[in-house]
Amino acid sequence: MDLIGMYLRDALGEGCPVCRILRKYEESEIDTILYEHVNNPDVREKFKESLGLCTYHAWKTLRKAYSEPLLGPLGVAIIYEHMLGTYIEHLERGTFPEEGNASSAG
Repeated sequence: MDLIGMYLRDALGEGCPVCRILRKYEESEIDTILYEHVNNPDVREKFKESLGLCTYHAWKTLRKAYSEPLLGPLGVAIIYEHMLGTYIEHLERGTFPEEGNASSAG
């Protein structure tokens, strides 16, 4: 049985297996971002290019940060301080950032 098959087998007894797998993957990715990538300039640049997380995942990330004592909200603040800098640059120039090229403020 392949890895996906094992995940589905484990998830079948707990409601929708697709939702369970997606939730587990979301949690894993949020953990990875907060534990390993907060101070990574390349990752923060990718956040700028994508204009940050969607509202749902931004709040989910903040809740995760508050729920884990080893994380705390500092990582989320670092990421979004970087993002807000981009928005401020664009506002000062009278432009609006676009996904994919938010780092170019002119």
